[in-house]
Amino acid sequence: MKLLVALGVLALILMSCETRETARYDVYFWPPAGKELLIGNVQGLSACQVTARNYAAQKNNGDTNYNWSYICCLNKPHNSCAEKHR
Repeated sequence: MKLLVALGVLALILMSCETRETARYDVYFWPPAGKELLIGNVQGLSACQVTARNYAAQKNNGDTNYNWSYICCLNKPHNSCAEKHR
């Protein structure tokens, strides 16, 4: 029984990871001293992360190692930020 439960949990985790790369996300960016900016809408969580990093590099002459933050908001019907990811 424990093995069956463990396999079920593993299946949900794997399905969730696949879904994260096909879902749509809004990319919100926070510069060091500023307000949040919506910088894009992308497909996949990894694309969201890349978009935020590239935006940071573009705005800071190629340097991504400064004090910035981002959030990836999962788009779902009737909820534009159903889940937040980084």
